[in-house]
Amino acid sequence: MRRASNVLVALAMTMWLGCSEVDKLTESESESSKAGRIALSAESSTVPLNGATNVEVKVTEADGGPVKDGTSIAMTATLGRIEPTDVRTQNGRALVAYRAAGAAGSAKVTAASGAARAELTITVENPTVAASPSGSSTTSATFDLRQVTWLDPDVSGWPETSRITSASIDDPPICIRHTKAGQWPVKGGAEGNPWIFVNRDGRWYGATYEWLSPGQVCKGLTRDTIGPHIGRSPLTGWRPRSGELVGLMVSTLARFRPEAARERSNVVMVRWP
Repeated sequence: MRRASNVLVALAMTMWLGCSEVDKLTESESESSKAGRIALSAESSTVPLNGATNVEVKVTEADGGPVKDGTSIAMTATLGRIEPTDVRTQNGRALVAYRAAGAAGSAKVTAASGAARAELTITVENPTVAASPSGSSTTSATFDLRQVTWLDPDVSGWPETSRITSASIDDPPICIRHTKAGQWPVKGGAEGNPWIFVNRDGRWYGATYEWLSPGQVCKGLTRDTIGPHIGRSPLTGWRPRSGELVGLMVSTLARFRPEAARERSNVVMVRWP
């Protein structure tokens, strides 16, 4: 009996020591994955009503190294929302989209993980869309992609990773210059598609009308060829009037179906010359 008792005591001690080591290891791993600092940066500090901008989150441990992949970051925003709602790091970083609501003001974007916390302010503006000379561009403050009838895949939820620097219609060409031209993934010799938004009988329709090769920003289309290039009802026979206001945008490959990356630009409004 004494020998059996000694065996049980030894076994219990071994199990206790093993659990202690596991507990220490778990505690150590937990400590190593804690966020020591969070940094936030927005692609644009100002967005229009219902507009969007990308926000990058950088999370490091106390020693300055990146937190482990999959570390959860709790993010919130006032005057809008954060997409996606489940934010996790990869190589210590995460990219999210801030989407403004229909109210102007100062939006507070916050990110937290453990005891680390950061805050960023984005201004939501309500500028008016001024009447612009034919063929020139002006930023749209009230164009709501959620109200669009999509003739190609609905890309309204795609992150806005590129900003249009200028857009023009010279009949021909139609040019949309943006900050990610030549930087999007290429498939089948193309990196993206130009989009046009047309109002027919009070309803906005959105459709692609061509393919963009790497770095390409202009397509040689006219009022007579744009409708057939869209090629989908009710815009197949559309012939824009002089002075008609249309929206222009670019995205990664999305004509007929999404391919490769899923990114897009903002929308600008242009009057047909």
